[in-house]
Amino acid sequence: MTNRKPTPLKDEKPDPIEELQEQLAELIAAVNSLAEKGNVTAERQPDERFQNILSTAVVKAVQDLLEARQRKFEEADKGKMTINEILQEILGQYDDICGKAKGFYQIYQGADARFKHIDENLQKISGNQKILYGMMKTVQQAHNIKPDNECKRPTMPSGSYKQIPRYFFRDIPLYYLKWCWESPSLRKFVVICLILALVVSIGLNLFMANDNAHLRKEVTSYEYILRSRDK
Repeated sequence: MTNRKPTPLKDEKPDPIEELQEQLAELIAAVNSLAEKGNVTAERQPDERFQNILSTAVVKAVQDLLEARQRKFEEADKGKMTINEILQEILGQYDDICGKAKGFYQIYQGADARFKHIDENLQKISGNQKILYGMMKTVQQAHNIKPDNECKRPTMPSGSYKQIPRYFFRDIPLYYLKWCWESPSLRKFVVICLILALVVSIGLNLFMANDNAHLRKEVTSYEYILRSRDK
């Protein structure tokens, strides 16, 4: 019962382990037959020679069996990638990814160096501005020069709550108006806007005067025509 083998189905491939077992069984039977022949001829041949012949036959049979199995495996693996080929492909992809990552890292290093250079230039400019501002303050203090456009923000009243509405509705708006007026660029902008408004108003007045003159002429001619018809 234990030696019975399962019969493979129609489309089922035979198990290579079962084939190997069958070939090993055949090899064992061949070795046994050689051993029986050796017992029969043991009286005629010495033991060492028989052992050499037997070992040579076993080694050859095992080699033939292994070579046959190797050929079957090679035929079955035709068209398939070997482990070495798969590893080579993976290593190639890994090298490609490493090369791209190295390129991105070099680009990042270049951009980082440029940003650092820009930051250093900005710091130098800021330092020069601070030095210039300090020199101007020193000159003003030495000559006792007070800026004309100095505008201080009014402080928040802390004594009485009655002064808070006056602070928000009078002091703060006046402070911002004064700050805007004391700005030279803003004053120039206001002057330019006023000049443009004056030019536009003069042009509109001239256009309206011209239009009224033409309209008066047309009305006068129309009245003259009506009077001539009535006569």
